[in-house]
Amino acid sequence: MARLAPGLVAELGYLYMEAGNPEKAITLFRREQRNWPEAAYFMDVMIRVAKGPDKSRDGERKSIEEEAARLRQGAGK
Repeated sequence: MARLAPGLVAELGYLYMEAGNPEKAITLFRREQRNWPEAAYFMDVMIRVAKGPDKSRDGERKSIEEEAARLRQGAGK
């Protein structure tokens, strides 16, 4: 079976995420990751966004923007 072009499965995942179905979005992001390993970092970010905010050490909820900033800092290393 031929693979779809890079990004198509991720785009569908994004649409599911925007429609309020993060579980299906995560499944599709992981499929994109398997099919296109070079997209792994970006798909990891999208999976984190789809899962929603994490809890910080003090119990406060981190915003998605804070998580994205943390991931960007890690990418620069």
